[in-house]
Amino acid sequence: MNTLLDFRYKKIFKAENGQNGSGNNCYGKKGEDLYISVPQGTLIKDSQTRKCTCRLI
Repeated sequence: MNTLLDFRYKKIFKAENGQNGSGNNCYGKKGEDLYISVPQGTLIKDSQTRKCTCRLI
């Protein structure tokens, strides 16, 4: 991947939901993690504070 052009039209990515617990205050099964490939040099910012949290090298 060389550019962020793939993200122009799809801006929201969500991992899949886990399963519900089966009662008696049990926790459900964890959902699968979502991995997104981005090009080198991409800046990652916090969505609430808009501060740069890291730069991928």
